[in-house]
Amino acid sequence: MTEKPRDTHRHSNAHHKTRRKISTYRMKGGQDRFYQAVYVISVAAELAGVHPQTLRGYERRGLLEPTRTAGGSRRYSDADLARLKRILTLTNEGVNLAGVLRVLELEKKVQELQRQVTEQQHQIILWQRSKGK
Repeated sequence: MTEKPRDTHRHSNAHHKTRRKISTYRMKGGQDRFYQAVYVISVAAELAGVHPQTLRGYERRGLLEPTRTAGGSRRYSDADLARLKRILTLTNEGVNLAGVLRVLELEKKVQELQRQVTEQQHQIILWQRSKGK
């Protein structure tokens, strides 16, 4: 018995349509849409070039935290995909998953500290202006 050949043309077109929709979504969206969970696991995995099981494993290890629907399905945002890209970059550079988690935690801390410094600088400027300097 011979296997039925896959209709790769149809699959390929569907892939391109998905990418087009995502591009439109990103162009119309603002910062709030960056965090809106819209991608099912299969689409997120395809966009990242990994298997859906990889995403599940990263979630189990605390590297990713997708939003869950009322029915329990995972939904990924552009922010999740950006984090996933960072995870993949680090693992491709040879960092193990425990190290990736620590790097991500430290990067988040650095970002928060940078935000605090910026806020303090802004407060100093306001204080100086109020003193007439």
